[in-house]
Amino acid sequence: MNIKYKPMKIFKYVLVFLVIMSSVSAFAQQSDTLSFWKGGMLYQGKRYMKPAQIAPILLKNEDTEMSALFRKYKSNRGSANVFGFLGGVGMGYSLGSLIGGSKFPTGMFAAGVGVTAIGLIFNGKANKSLKRAIRLYNGKQAGKEISLSPLFYQEYWLAQVGLAIKL
Repeated sequence: MNIKYKPMKIFKYVLVFLVIMSSVSAFAQQSDTLSFWKGGMLYQGKRYMKPAQIAPILLKNEDTEMSALFRKYKSNRGSANVFGFLGGVGMGYSLGSLIGGSKFPTGMFAAGVGVTAIGLIFNGKANKSLKRAIRLYNGKQAGKEISLSPLFYQEYWLAQVGLAIKL
């Protein structure tokens, strides 16, 4: 069996494929869904967002439950920041006086650790409220449309091509 390949014909197909893939990379998927990653990182699609940028997105639906969860997130986050700052001051003062040669204030250090632990509890509650609000938002976004989106991701030296089906 003798099969002859025409290099020019193969080159044309490869060239057309590369042109299509490069145009696909220009229109990569921009997802409407939000995601919350470990460590408090917020993303919309592949774009990092701050909580202040997510607030208008979450609150545009005028859903009372979602807005209540976001308000709870903001108040718990503020409390966590205050307690974390106060705990840091208590621990920092204690360690600073130890480094400076004074007597180590054990009570101040223990209070700083305790107040920081309270801040961490508030931070956990804030993250839980934000995750629930994001879940509600994504649930409302899921049923809007059906779409096919070509994907082209290039990370490091690897290129990934695919097709995303949003139902």
